[in-house]
Amino acid sequence: MEQIKEIRIILTEDTFTQLCKIGFLKHQSPTIGRCDIQFYKHDITSLTKGEIVTKEIDTEVFKFILQDIGIDNIREIIKRSPIYYELSNQI
Repeated sequence: MEQIKEIRIILTEDTFTQLCKIGFLKHQSPTIGRCDIQFYKHDITSLTKGEIVTKEIDTEVFKFILQDIGIDNIREIIKRSPIYYELSNQI
């Protein structure tokens, strides 16, 4: 039985901005190789509420949280996002 590896990632203003532009984060793993971790609208909403978003890929569990960058910054980043722009009114 393979051991589950937990990876915790804090999204800074720069990484959150990049995520909102392309909708995924790239990850390089020694066990599964290179993969894209997709984020959906409900994931972005959860991050903006300060919640932890968990993604499971193969034997790795990723836990994401957004650094406190201020609600105004979060709204502006999401407003400029080509993918999540309609969420800016809900936050």
